[in-house]
Amino acid sequence: MPAGKVAKIKSVEGWPVTPINGSQTAGRSVGITLDRELFVERGDIIAHVGTSPRDTRRIRARIFWLHDKPLTTGASILIRLGTRETRAVVVAINKAIDPGELSSVETTSIARNHVGEIDISLAQAVAADPYGDNPRTGRLVIEVNGRIAGGGLVLSVDTGQRAIPVDIVPVESALRPDERSARYRHHGAVVWLTGLPGSGKSTLARALERRLFGNGGSPVLLDGDTLRAGLNSDLGFSAADRSENIRRLAEVATHLARNGHIAIVAAVSPSREDRAAARRLADMFFREVYVATPREVCESRDPKGHYAKARAGTLQAFTGIGNDYQPPTNSELTIDTSARSVAEATDAIEHMLANSEILFNELVDLAANI
Repeated sequence: MPAGKVAKIKSVEGWPVTPINGSQTAGRSVGITLDRELFVERGDIIAHVGTSPRDTRRIRARIFWLHDKPLTTGASILIRLGTRETRAVVVAINKAIDPGELSSVETTSIARNHVGEIDISLAQAVAADPYGDNPRTGRLVIEVNGRIAGGGLVLSVDTGQRAIPVDIVPVESALRPDERSARYRHHGAVVWLTGLPGSGKSTLARALERRLFGNGGSPVLLDGDTLRAGLNSDLGFSAADRSENIRRLAEVATHLARNGHIAIVAAVSPSREDRAAARRLADMFFREVYVATPREVCESRDPKGHYAKARAGTLQAFTGIGNDYQPPTNSELTIDTSARSVAEATDAIEHMLANSEILFNELVDLAANI
């Protein structure tokens, strides 16, 4: 675990006598030979079939925070559970407890020396149990910038995980995430550009795509209009169809991000609720960029003539004339393209990706992936 690979123990090895006969109990240092070849990584857990820990990318934990800087929603951290470690993002802070007052409060951050309950999204699956079921696989350590920042207990695993129909068996990529990141020099991500028509989303998306590709990365542009001409050509502009359009965009973008690519989505996506659903689906990969160009500037540009047609009454259900666009309230970045050049705006997005540990510059040990 967490890969879920199954094998039988062929023999148990010891020193100086091998193989060893009889049962071996906890605390004994032994080796095992399996009946087949398996790739085993540091941190993998061997367990009996039927009593194994659960493999998960999402856990809820009660933690004690030690870092000077408060822990906030969206923070990037390193999680160690047993001997496995993985990047992670805090997706929700449910409550915090002030040890001085012994009171529990709703909050968006956890201060130093405070206790809190948080939901964590993991970049890689781990094998974990609630602490009450198994303390050995239910304790975690949090690291920030190379130093211990907290620790805690796993309360539950697989929060919000969707059931997979029994007749569908997803196939994992043959490539590991670290192999892709070593080549591309970045982790997977979904960069979601939202804003009014004519705000500059597609222009920025293309500029970012060119910038990342020029640096050796693997960006993929998913333009809303382009997908409506193909994958989403069966959808109209009703509220239900708009929601389905965003869901499909998010599904494709998340699949690309999980496989190490940076999916750049340029879509008006006017509904705050639809964008929140996309964020939940993409989870820790999601980075929202609000292209906040003023409405009058967007209409003066009118690159596709849509504003003029909407004013003339020949284009129905067009976002931009009324108050049907709901601006983001918690985007990772806000850009006004009427106040910044394309190069400056692209710099800002690239800087945001670097600060959130999507892009990195350190040398990667390629030999470790052989």
